[in-house]
Amino acid sequence: CYIFCRGAACSPFLIFVKGGYNFIMDTGPHFGQQIKHLSIAFEQAINHSLATQGLTNAQSVFLGFISFNEKKGVAVHAKELAKHFKLKNSTVSGILQRLEKSGFIEFVPDENDHRLKRVILTQKAKEAHAYSFQIFDELEKKMLKGFTEDEANLFYLFLMRAADNIRVDYLSEIKRG
Repeated sequence: CYIFCRGAACSPFLIFVKGGYNFIMDTGPHFGQQIKHLSIAFEQAINHSLATQGLTNAQSVFLGFISFNEKKGVAVHAKELAKHFKLKNSTVSGILQRLEKSGFIEFVPDENDHRLKRVILTQKAKEAHAYSFQIFDELEKKMLKGFTEDEANLFYLFLMRAADNIRVDYLSEIKRG
């Protein structure tokens, strides 16, 4: 999206280009739209980089959660992944099946409850996870290029506050509804 500027004065008109058509809106800046554009660009860059490892961003995030819990000695099962990421069991199952087929995870019986299967990382997954951390760090540095350390910290705080504002309003609406 672009802001029209004439000299020092900027018009509140924004141009959104979608499917080759221009949509002009005179309602001022749309922060949510910009955040979405940033998120999409970030995810596309991550997916492009992780494709060399045979991973997607979503799969890499699962590996990160599993790795974090393995380091703490906490067993991970599909239901914990579904709960943590707020996903349907079927979605989690599909991601885990693709990770298992690609050799990134294995399922082993839980020592405490043999009805459950723990999800554990393979060596291949541990190496890919280390690579994904490197990619995330490089992309964040690229995204924050030209920011001072104070600006980067403020940007983070503003994003967290905005997310909290949405969560609070959304959760209160759910409770009322």
